[in-house]
Amino acid sequence: MHDAGAQQVLTFLDIGVTSTINQQDAVVPAAKTILNNLAKSNPDIIVAELGDGIIGWYGVDKLLEDKEFTSLVSFTIVCAHDLVGAFGAQSILKKHGLIIDYFSGLVTNNTAGTDYLEDVLQTPSQDIRDGYSKLLKTLVKKGVIHHD
Repeated sequence: MHDAGAQQVLTFLDIGVTSTINQQDAVVPAAKTILNNLAKSNPDIIVAELGDGIIGWYGVDKLLEDKEFTSLVSFTIVCAHDLVGAFGAQSILKKHGLIIDYFSGLVTNNTAGTDYLEDVLQTPSQDIRDGYSKLLKTLVKKGVIHHD
């Protein structure tokens, strides 16, 4: 995140949580501590990476169940490996009242993936390793960032 231009970067390690595996009860308070610390400097935007997956032993599901946390989400990017993962992510996030605003990841490295994501799931997508102009346009369109 620092290499991409973030002025302040915090991780679970910064607040003493070495891993969220099998420490799922620590995820929500730790994430809120990190986000509250980041918010103190009144940043234009906070980018939060939720981990290695939305299901599994990392505790991301605990964050998705937390209404206070999800009410603050203004844009969601999902990096999926394949179309089944993208479809599953959409279904899971929908159960928590979230929509996917943008897809990236391996699923977007060919037109078969991006065509399905955009035509069937109605979600903008692009392999951001190839460029991020579409992502920026989507962020502007959703009002997350402003174009000068």
